[in-house]
Amino acid sequence: MDQFVVKHRMLLRKRVHITTNDRTRKYPPATFHEEDGMLFCSSCNMVIDHVRKCVVDKQFQNSFEP
Repeated sequence: MDQFVVKHRMLLRKRVHITTNDRTRKYPPATFHEEDGMLFCSSCNMVIDHVRKCVVDKQFQNSFEP
């Protein structure tokens, strides 16, 4: 029974109330843009999961490496 309680708590931690505008403000201008509630990478025009910061950071590093 304890296994299910721990899994439930982990699921609750993943729900973050952060908007796409919040994510775009934390990065340099023209890096990401928001459209219809979705976050897009401006260089490759891909949709990015804006809830997880690590996903956004990885996209930022991959898109703007020299």
